[in-house]
Amino acid sequence: MFLFRPKKASGVRPDGLRPQMPLSPGARHVEGESDTRRRPCGRFRRGRPTLDTSAPGCINRPMPRLTPLTREDVPEEARTYFDLDVERYGIVLNNTGLYAHNVEVLRAIKDFVGAFGAAKAIPFDQKAMIRVRIAGINGCTFCADLHSALGKQHGLTDEKLAALTVHKTSPAFDPREHAALEYADAITYSDRDVSDELFARLRELYTDEEIVELTCTVAFENFLSKFHRALRVEPNGFCASVEAATAATSSARAS
Repeated sequence: MFLFRPKKASGVRPDGLRPQMPLSPGARHVEGESDTRRRPCGRFRRGRPTLDTSAPGCINRPMPRLTPLTREDVPEEARTYFDLDVERYGIVLNNTGLYAHNVEVLRAIKDFVGAFGAAKAIPFDQKAMIRVRIAGINGCTFCADLHSALGKQHGLTDEKLAALTVHKTSPAFDPREHAALEYADAITYSDRDVSDELFARLRELYTDEEIVELTCTVAFENFLSKFHRALRVEPNGFCASVEAATAATSSARAS
């Protein structure tokens, strides 16, 4: 038995948000250009994002290493996941089309995402912030884009997003956020470890329930961002400030 099965579109996302009203196209499609997308951060709309690589901040990215499948390419049992993406975000996420090459992998990842979404011990905006930081370290522009937008819908600020690469010294974060980001770094960087001193500080600021959820957030984002990075999954362009997240990717990996 699987943990989660996508249901028929209801108009309400699992995190309680309703899909945003369609936006006026903020860019035009340029034939022959790479598939780079921009739109106001934290907003979703139906239909394929329009493209314009001449827009400020647009960054050319490598093409995906596997061709994403469309809804028509996959078995009936997988199509419900495509439909759920459209209901949540207005489009099919680029990672869904790649997962769909292996239906069991698609089901396993989507089911876990749905089940873990019920965990509420850590505020959504903080989890999104941590995921953007990890995506930057691991070089995943897809995750940086998606979680920047989702986080901003839940109150994550541009100030915090811009300060993620200097979080140790930035006044933008409170003590809990500082500790969580340091914990995420220690887990994510392969040449580091979670010290007893760091974990003791974490215990002073978080309950055991929160630490388990925080650790799961960090571990799961490491899995996804490395998966997406290896396959060169492109960002869907939910966030107009994705260029900042992408710039953060480069500096985070060098820090």
